[in-house]
Amino acid sequence: KTVADLNLCPKRLPRDVRTRWNLTFDMINIALKYKTALTSFISDPDNGLTRFALSSTEWAILENVRDVLQDATLFCSRDSATLASVIPAMDKINKLLAAAVLKKDKTNVMFTAPVKTALLAAKKTLNCYYAATDNSRVYRIAMSTYLASKFYFLLF
Repeated sequence: KTVADLNLCPKRLPRDVRTRWNLTFDMINIALKYKTALTSFISDPDNGLTRFALSSTEWAILENVRDVLQDATLFCSRDSATLASVIPAMDKINKLLAAAVLKKDKTNVMFTAPVKTALLAAKKTLNCYYAATDNSRVYRIAMSTYLASKFYFLLF
């Protein structure tokens, strides 16, 4: 009823799957689009869900998380992803995470403390993976092949 009153199409929220972070983005994005309907439904005492109601701060945190995941989803969903693009991608993500934590980006979006903490944890995890590429034979082969194709035209 609430969804129809708000002229929204009835929709199921996607379930979160731990190993598929892009589903987390989809779930949060849809929840934010249906925020009014969800809030109305959850706050109705007849539904017995009032303990799950989100505060305005928690909704703001969800908006922050959605913005971060949206950039990551768009970046990782491109068709041009290759093993040789791992380090440049990691460098870009590292810069984006640092800018987001320090609020040095063009959007001037101020992230909440929990989101900043999560971004710092993501940055730390990313740095662990970055260090692991130094010992990867497969990555070295991919990079040498990639660089050889890039510099071939300069040499010949």
